[in-house]
Amino acid sequence: MSDRSKVPVTPRPRQGASLDTKLVLGCMVLLALSLALALGLISILGSDYVRASRNLEALTLYRKVLTAANRLSAERGPMNSVLGEEPAADSPAARKLAEFRTLSDQA
Repeated sequence: MSDRSKVPVTPRPRQGASLDTKLVLGCMVLLALSLALALGLISILGSDYVRASRNLEALTLYRKVLTAANRLSAERGPMNSVLGEEPAADSPAARKLAEFRTLSDQA
């Protein structure tokens, strides 16, 4: 027994990286992939926001066009009444036509 206690113990040569190094590298890779995914999602959301903003502007303009077209179309009824009656300066149909023309001019 005494012979064994005197045998020098030689450390084993390392085989590859240590467990701590592998853990740190794995965490770095995971962090990099998560960051890439987050940046990709943020860019997608940003482009969706820009597209939605442009669509809102287009819809607002389209609404204004439809409102103007509706008011111009509403002028037809009083105009037909004025054309169908005897010419008078102060008839109710002429007043109504003037009111509708004012509304369509504002549009």
